[in-house]
Order: sequence, then C-alpha cells, then structure tokens
Amino acid sequence: MTHLPATFATRELASSIGTQHSLHWLHESPPVLVNPSDSKTGTVACSVTFEIGSADFKDYTVGIVADNYYTRDNSFDDTVLMVSKLGTGMVTGGGYIVNQASAGPLAGTVGARTNFGFNVKNNKTGKNLQGHVNTIVRRLESGVWKTYQITTTATDSLAENITSPTTGTAQFSTKATLLDITKPARAGHRCQRLTAANYGDRQRRAGQHGQGFVTLWYGSTLVYSSNWSGTKTIEQTLGGGNLQVR
Repeated sequence: MTHLPATFATRELASSIGTQHSLHWLHESPPVLVNPSDSKTGTVACSVTFEIGSADFKDYTVGIVADNYYTRDNSFDDTVLMVSKLGTGMVTGGGYIVNQASAGPLAGTVGARTNFGFNVKNNKTGKNLQGHVNTIVRRLESGVWKTYQITTTATDSLAENITSPTTGTAQFSTKATLLDITKPARAGHRCQRLTAANYGDRQRRAGQHGQGFVTLWYGSTLVYSSNWSGTKTIEQTLGGGNLQVR
C-alpha cells in the first residue's frame, strides 16, 4: 500500500460540449497506514492553496487518481470544492447529502452521496445575477454505478431571507446542463440541456450542518429531485458541508 501514490487532481471539461475531462494535478501523496500491522489499508491527504485571482468564486471537481501497483481513476470518487470570497448579497457553500428519497429518471441511489458546490450573487450594479453550481449525482443502473454532473449555464432568480446574523434561507433558479461523467476520459456521453434547476439552502448556526435541496426539470418533466415528498422537493439536512446566506 505504501508504494501506491495517490494524486489529487481537478477535472475540467476540455470543450464546451463536454467531450472529455482534462486533469490538472494538484498534489501527489503516499498513503499512510491506518494500522502499521495492516499493509492493505491506508489514507491519503493533502493541503493545497487555490488562487482564484480577481474572480469572486470558482468551483473545482476534484478526483483521486491511483497508479503504480494498483490503478484507479473513477468519477465515483469525485467531490466538489467551492472557493469563494465572502460578501453581502450572496449565497455560497458546498457539501453533500446522503440520498434518501430522491426521485425522477436521474434519482440518486439510496445511501449514495450527492455532492454540490455553489455561489450566486448580484453583480456590482445589483442588476445582473452571477454564479455557478456544480452538482454530482451517483446512481446504480443495471448493477453499474453511473456518475452524472449537473452544471449551471445561467442564473434566473435569487431570493434571500436573512433571519439573524447566523441564520437565513435562500432559493435560486438556473438553467443547467447534464453530463454523464462515469468515464472521465469520455465525459459527455449523455449530454442534455435542462430547462430549469431549482436550488435552495438554509444556513444553520455555527456547529450545525445546513439544509438544502436540488430539483431539475426538463420543461414540466421532473428529471431529478434530491428529496421528493410526492408533490415537491423538500429540504434535507446535509451529511457534511457549509452554507452561507449573506
């Protein structure tokens, strides 16, 4: 195990239509054994500084690539990181939910994670919404794990309700694109423009995870709901992460 270096890398689409992902290496880390007497189980970790320049935010899809004695490069392991410069009039955050009552043709499999990262704000004039959302959904199809990525292309609306310095809610709607990224080198096997994506989040007090939801529509047809009640998507407590409504 200690001879198996694992590399953390960001995955970025090589073209606007999502024909494949390109890798940008972040850090290579040798595994550390959890138990010195067990040579088959180890962990890897790294510390990386992200530089986003003059941008207010940037999201990263981060994966782990193993090579040498064993090989693995699977989008099932990917997660989403959102780097933001905090300011007023914005909502931002990232984390994951554990699928419980997901619905729609793209419903996430129960027990699997759905990762997300987002940032939405008004520009300096207060007249033009800006932002981006990156969501990764995992589902088991005919015994095979598939991974789908939902990214937004335009933000249509944002509504905030700040109830205290440490609590608040927000809901925003966007246009989005759906990609099949199961095989990272051939991402985009299934590409679909979605009519609307609705997101909501609830910031909690310090030390508590927030709540969030995601709904995807193609016209009036439900494509994906993170937590469906039978008539609408309802908030679900995050399994991990942080939300900010400012």
